[in-house]
Parts: sequence; C-alpha cells; structure tokens
Amino acid sequence: MSSCVAAVMLPVAAGAVLGGLVAALLPAPQPRPSTLASEGSVIELSEAYNSSGQQLFARLAAAPGDPRNIVVSPYSIGTAMALALSGARGGTETEMIRVLRHSLSREEVNSANAEALAILNQYGRSGSLFSKSSPTKLAVANAVMLTQQGGAISPDYLATAKANYAAEIFRNADIAAVNNWVSRRTEGKIDKILDKLDPTTVAVLLNAVYLKAPWREPFDKRLTRTASFAISPSQSVQVQMMHRDGLYPVVHEPGFSAIRIPYAAPQLSMVIVRPDQVDALPDVIGRLDGLALRGLFARLRRSAQRVDLGLPRFKTEFEVTLKDHFRALGMTQAFDGAKADFRGMAGGSGGVHIKDVMHKAVIEVAEEGTEAAAATAVHMIASGPAPFHVDRPFAFYMVEGTTNAILFQGRIVDPL
Repeated sequence: MSSCVAAVMLPVAAGAVLGGLVAALLPAPQPRPSTLASEGSVIELSEAYNSSGQQLFARLAAAPGDPRNIVVSPYSIGTAMALALSGARGGTETEMIRVLRHSLSREEVNSANAEALAILNQYGRSGSLFSKSSPTKLAVANAVMLTQQGGAISPDYLATAKANYAAEIFRNADIAAVNNWVSRRTEGKIDKILDKLDPTTVAVLLNAVYLKAPWREPFDKRLTRTASFAISPSQSVQVQMMHRDGLYPVVHEPGFSAIRIPYAAPQLSMVIVRPDQVDALPDVIGRLDGLALRGLFARLRRSAQRVDLGLPRFKTEFEVTLKDHFRALGMTQAFDGAKADFRGMAGGSGGVHIKDVMHKAVIEVAEEGTEAAAATAVHMIASGPAPFHVDRPFAFYMVEGTTNAILFQGRIVDPL
C-alpha cells in the first residue's frame, strides 16, 4: 500500500538499503481511448516528470554515507512544481522548464495536467474506464493554501489552479490546515508535511497521491519464509521473503536484471531492478535516466516467462527537502527573493519566491499488494525588498523632471 503527497507522478521508487530494489509503478501497454485525453501531451508530461524525477533520485541515492531506504513520487513532485511553474514568468519560467525537463510550454503543461488528473482519478469509480479493477484505489489531489497574507496571490492564478489542477483553495490557512489536508488526502499515511509556516508565508502549494493496489496474482502467505538479504558485500540481514511461481516479463541488461509484476488493474505494475553486484545499486540508478527507463519499460512489455519470484515484504518512509537539489540542477531564480519572477502568481508585483520544496512518501509491499502515499509542498513566501547597495564607485545625475535637464552629475570613487 502506498501514498504520497506532492506534485508527483505515480512511478514510486524504493531503494538504497533494500539492497537492490528499485520499484516503479508504470502503465502496462493498455490502449487509452483517444476521447479521454491528448495522448501525446499526457505522455510528454509524464516523461518530463519521469526524467526530472530520475535526476533527483540519482542524487538522493548517490549521497555518501546515507544508508536510508528511499521512496519518492516523481508524479507528485512534478505536479506540485508544475503548479508553481504556472505562476512563473521570464527567466524564472525558462529555468524551471529546463530543470523540470518539460518539452511542453507552460500553458500546455497546465492543460496536460488537467487531462492526466482526469485519467488517474477514474480508478475505482463506478462505471469508469477502470471500474473492472475496482479493488484498486488511486486518488490524486491538489490544493492552494492561502495564509493571512494570501491576498498577494492573484485571482487569475487561483482560477488556473482550479481549472487545470482541480486545486482546492483555502483562505486564512495555518499549519494545522496544511497538515490536516495532507493527512486526509493520504488516508492518514502521511500526517505531516511541514513543521511550521514562515511569518512571510503567502501560500503553500500541495499535491497528494494515494494508491492501494492488489496484485493480479497475490503471493501465498504460507510460502513466505525467512531468508537472507545482502545489504553489503560483507553484511546480510534476515527478511520475510514472499514467493510465487508465475509468468512475468524479465529483462537482462549489462549490470542488472529487471522484472515487471502486474497489479489487478492492468494499467498498473511494479518494476524491480536488481543489480548483478550487491554494492552496484547507486551506479545502476545513475544509469537509469528518463530515456533509459522508457526503453526498459518498453522491453518489459514483451512476452512473460516462467519465474520463481522471491520478493521481500517491505515497508519504508522517506522525507526530503528538495531546494538544494533543484538549485544544484540549475533552478536558482525560483528560490531567490531578489530574482524570482512569479508575476503570474502574485499579479504585477511578482513579489514571492519559493522558500523550499518538501516531499514525503511511504510505501508498504506485502502478499496482498501495495499501499503507498506521497505528498509535496511548495512553500511560497513574500520576497523582501530587492537589495541595491551602493558599495562601489558610482556615477550620479540630478535631473529636473519637467525639463529633463541634468542639473548636476558626477562620479564618486571615495565617499570619505
């Protein structure tokens, strides 16, 4: 079972100490009716979320001395950041589009999000495209939490958030309102996304994803038994290993093998990537960028083969602040109060910037299936006055406005 809050995508990854597991949810090759969405724009949106998500994941997995398990939601992070992007302009917009790997324009990203949201929220609904897989529950939600200073956010931006992201709009929100929304939208799996709001907080942009999906062929609990799991070349632990003999697509690549395990909903599956060497997972993750994963997922749509599958039960959660990671990837203006341009969010003034991007996700994999949740919060604060410190030699001009005459001018090299 899994849930996550953020503007993120539904691939969910789990790795690090789990010593060779990279799990991702991806659509199986089921054709989508063309009446539901612009196929091309939704796929381009997903590929952007996947690609930028792999950049972040590779950075998290490569952190030296960090042995933690990792679970993130590229879809949640991508959606939350798209909600922020919809208010960006100028160089800030250009930078965000580049780092977030979008091939679509800001307006196209907005409309593609509306189409993707309409598809994903059909799971489990009576009479919907996915009603045959009603045991599967998938819920995606967005919100804009306006604080007491939220009047700085323009009505046009709120209208865009509602129209394209089905965002719930809250006014005079406090930290309790933010965390209560996250808890409710993730079925209680994530009870808190932020510890506090900055005094200059204007708004918090939120995305939440919750998923509960049974396997197409559940594991028999009677076959689960204790087994060794290598967490390093010299250390192993005892885990509860689930077993099933069945037909699964498998791919062998230099340095790793991959298997696709389907859920009851034919559009959903989990991909497990197992490195050949116990300590090679960071290197494999670094190789699997968005393009490489797209090719791997395509190869995993081939015919299945008989496999004796052994998969450990696992449950993990992870939280991370993404500001420094986005800055390292080249997104700097959005976090700079003097340079950020969010005129599309704060009207003509544009006097807001991103304080931080918080992401939290949890996942539980057992014999019956998977439950997961994720949440992403983009913390928007008011920008302080732009600095203009005359701390070097300067020129001055005294101008009379009616005649435009320069009455005095000069150069100051040393004010003393």
